[in-house]
Amino acid sequence: PGADRPSSFSIDGQYLIYTNSTDSTSDDLWYAMLREENGNLTLDGSQIFLGTQYTERGGQLSPDDRYLTYESNE
Repeated sequence: PGADRPSSFSIDGQYLIYTNSTDSTSDDLWYAMLREENGNLTLDGSQIFLGTQYTERGGQLSPDDRYLTYESNE
């Protein structure tokens, strides 16, 4: 699997949208709750948001957190 590549934070700073790949797919969009631990932010409970055979990356939340835009080669 590839390295996490952050692309967007929720307006309240509690969630991170990022791109990663798995053994069976190319780049996909993931999200995770952020947790502070010893002055550092860590990902807590990562979940795949959009995972297909295509590449999805660069997820950006809208200013009100209602919409997510991203790039895809679909």
